[in-house]
Amino acid sequence: MKNRIQIYPGARLRRFLDTRPLTPNPVSQARFVRGEPDRADMITETCAINRLADRYFWLIDRARPKLSRVTWEAILNAASGWTEHTLDEIDSHRPVDMVCDDLGIEGDLDAAEKTTGIEFAKLAALDDAGTLAVIEVIERFWGRRREGAFNLDELIAGLV
Repeated sequence: MKNRIQIYPGARLRRFLDTRPLTPNPVSQARFVRGEPDRADMITETCAINRLADRYFWLIDRARPKLSRVTWEAILNAASGWTEHTLDEIDSHRPVDMVCDDLGIEGDLDAAEKTTGIEFAKLAALDDAGTLAVIEVIERFWGRRREGAFNLDELIAGLV
C-alpha cells in the first residue's frame, strides 16, 4: 500500500488543481486497466500533483548548471543554513550575489574568478530556471538529515 499523506493546498496549488484537465486523453486511457487508481475516467488530484512534481524535477534537472566543485562549495557556504527560500528571496538573492556578498567581493568579477577559481561568469549568467535549480541544491543540502552517508557530488548531479 502506498503511503498516504494529506495536503492542504495553498492558493497557487488550489488554482492548479481547479484548472487541471479532468479527462484523460484516449491514448493514456488505453494504456491502463480501467478502474486502476488515478487512471479511470478522470484525472485525479493525486495524478495531477504527481505530474506537476515530475515536470518540476524535469525542469530542475535540465536547468542545473554545470559548475565546478569549488563554485558549488562557495554557493553552499554563502547560503549556510538556508533550508527554505521564498519566491521573493529567490528573485532577489541570485547565487552570484550571495557568493559575492559572502566573500566581500565588489567590482571586477573576472579578477575574482582568477584568484578564487569560482565561476562568477557562469553564476552571473544563470537564468531563472538555473537559479531555481541552484536553490534546490542549497535547500536539499542544508535541509538534509544529518545521519548516514551523504555524497555532495550526487546531490549536485541531481541524484539525491
